[in-house]
Amino acid sequence: MYILDTDHLSFLDRADTHEAHRVRFRLAQLQPEERVTTIITYEEQMRGWMAVVAQARELPKQVIA
Repeated sequence: MYILDTDHLSFLDRADTHEAHRVRFRLAQLQPEERVTTIITYEEQMRGWMAVVAQARELPKQVIA
């Protein structure tokens, strides 16, 4: 089993970086049931997203966020 932490998912968010390509390559070599993440990673990702939404003061910017 391979546990992806917040850093791994952050790399995947940056689609055209060397790190993202590396993580995708490694993930492609694994079976889907071997790849997991944690609730902590989910919570950290949600906090970051909510911070972006909170900073967007106008509705169109909130929708984009």
